[in-house]
Amino acid sequence: SRFCFVPAPFHHPSTAAMKLLCAFSMGAAAVEFVVSSRSGMNLQPGTWTWDSPWNAVDMAVSISANSPQQKVMGFGGAFTEASAIHFKSLSAAKQEEVLELYFGRTGHQYTVGRVPINSCDFSPQSYSFDDAADDFEMAQFDKEVTHDRDNGMIDFVRAASTKAQSIGNNVVVYGSPWSPPSWMKTGNHAMVG
Repeated sequence: SRFCFVPAPFHHPSTAAMKLLCAFSMGAAAVEFVVSSRSGMNLQPGTWTWDSPWNAVDMAVSISANSPQQKVMGFGGAFTEASAIHFKSLSAAKQEEVLELYFGRTGHQYTVGRVPINSCDFSPQSYSFDDAADDFEMAQFDKEVTHDRDNGMIDFVRAASTKAQSIGNNVVVYGSPWSPPSWMKTGNHAMVG
């Protein structure tokens, strides 16, 4: 069997789609997985054995090594405000454990990280780096990204990068806006418009 970490949006280990995704993506007859949930599951292990009535040929994926169409940059996740706040609240030993699990030699060895520009759905509240109405020239844009420095996100990204570099990897970090500032949206609200 192989290991498959089940991230959101899958919320329960009995979800057929989760099982199919893990088995299909890993080419395994049996898949081990872990699930965490608000209902009390905390990295709870499980095993699912392939017993589908479907013919394996019907689920084949053909890959032509002679005709590459795109390049995989790497694998990773998002550095959100929520993850930064929780990371910052951990002891130094637990922070190191998290970094090892995601970026270290014995972990997933992530090499890509997305950082939201402004707040996202994993932020305690909406914020923007330019709340000055009609500032289309971005003269008031917070180039120091003060909010993300204060909440620990910048330190989290740096720690992850350092951990990855310690095993010869680099973390590619890219910024991606979840929403424009409120003043740019209909209704003047970050979550609607």
